[in-house]
Amino acid sequence: MGRFMDAARAWGLPVGPHGGRCNAPHSRLVGSSCLLFLLCAVHGATHRDPTSCVFALLTTVLSFASDFACNVPRSPLSALLRARIRAVDRAVSTTYALWLTRLAVFQFGLQLLAALLPLVAMLSYSRASPTRAVWIVRHSLWHLFAVVECLVVMEC
Repeated sequence: MGRFMDAARAWGLPVGPHGGRCNAPHSRLVGSSCLLFLLCAVHGATHRDPTSCVFALLTTVLSFASDFACNVPRSPLSALLRARIRAVDRAVSTTYALWLTRLAVFQFGLQLLAALLPLVAMLSYSRASPTRAVWIVRHSLWHLFAVVECLVVMEC
């Protein structure tokens, strides 16, 4: 059990009586979950959808920069630059979500919008995290959930 706990802490998971390394400003779990968006980029590239591919690549890079790289202890980046990276991340990911919504509506009509409601709920769940430890898990799940939703929409 000790090895499991050590491995979980190394990934930034909130384990143990004090949440392991949850108080660290960044988490490998969150950083790794950002890279899941590469699956959407691969899907876009293999299905000859360059717009979705580019959006997914931008989302991957900016999500990683915002959620992981900007949170590294003693970051060489200024607070202003980190704030701008986070703002650009939100803008690009929102634009990507609107692009996917457009794809869904034009291909399947408004009934597919109902499938996006859980996506909004999951994002709200992540943002409502009461502690950093809870945010690590919830935000990683948000990334996983968002990638699955993207792939479902792009595959339809």
